[in-house]
Amino acid sequence: MFPTFSLNNIKTYYWLGIFLNGWFILPNWVFFFRQHITQIQIGWVEGAAVLVGILMEVPSGALADLLGKKKTIIAGSLIIILACLVLINATSFTHFLIGNIMMFIGFSFQSGATEAFAYDSMKEKGTEQHYDVVAAKHTSLSIAATLFSTFVGGFLYSLAPEAPFYAWILFLSISIALLLYTTEPKIDTTRFSAKVYLTHLKEGVKTLFSHSLRNYLIPILMLPITIKLYQGLVRQSMAGYFGYTGETFGYLFALVSIPAIYLSFKYDLLRKFWSNKNILLFNLFSFMCAFFVASITQSLLWGGGVYLIINLTENIAKPLISSLINERIDSKHRATTLSTLSLVTQTPYIILVTFFAFMTEEVNLPSALL
Repeated sequence: MFPTFSLNNIKTYYWLGIFLNGWFILPNWVFFFRQHITQIQIGWVEGAAVLVGILMEVPSGALADLLGKKKTIIAGSLIIILACLVLINATSFTHFLIGNIMMFIGFSFQSGATEAFAYDSMKEKGTEQHYDVVAAKHTSLSIAATLFSTFVGGFLYSLAPEAPFYAWILFLSISIALLLYTTEPKIDTTRFSAKVYLTHLKEGVKTLFSHSLRNYLIPILMLPITIKLYQGLVRQSMAGYFGYTGETFGYLFALVSIPAIYLSFKYDLLRKFWSNKNILLFNLFSFMCAFFVASITQSLLWGGGVYLIINLTENIAKPLISSLINERIDSKHRATTLSTLSLVTQTPYIILVTFFAFMTEEVNLPSALL
């Protein structure tokens, strides 16, 4: 069921699929923030944090390639833990701004480095041909962890609004403990220097737009951009318009994650029957249809259907894009390239998030865009 589980690093990678995805705050962080700041201020906080995060994406990816994926993932988890502690005690706009910026810096350290850690570990042992299946199983575990944590997060929020943050801290602490017992893959290790860093950074950025990825570049960029524009502020604000709360949205999000777990387990079969481009294009079409339905209804039931479709789209896209990139680039630029993708696909969100915050304070955003 879990290929190459006997490899210690890959065993840990599977566990990281659980403990790096303890999204206990996912269904209620906007509700938590709104206890102290306005929707518009949340947009500013989110926009500034994402801006810092995307500026850190490529540098952190290059550092992961040069200094080690393991160390970079651990550093990211530690930064997020500190961010959670700041947010738990936040009472003002400044506190939320600082905490959210720290959190996105932590995300940028983990972005790309986790996948590169797994792929390079497999390549070191000559088992990289199984990576697409490993990535799909990792995604399945991530979805299962999201299902569990969002359901529990909704319940914890009903007990105390800050409780989901403490649960997330616990999961991140376990991820750090697990990584301490792994070894850094030795594939294409380079001695660090400022000159090597800058050269490596430049080459990694070029890789994303290279000939090897050219045929897939547009869908690889468009699908993550579309998903990112929906995530965060828009996702929870839509839930509010459908009639969900910080507690009940946690239960809904867990429920709609169940089909995504099954589908991600069958991901390798899906790739055998459909071409990569067709899967990417179908995901884009499904996302558009779901957003259209969201624009014309405020029903709890139809809203649940919208989140079901979008959840499936997100969790098919992630392993597919990861496989397409990892199969077509060399290992020494892997983390940098994945971080570059994250930077490019998050840029539209940073431009529009404050506008989205203004819109969602007044109306249902899909209705306004329609």
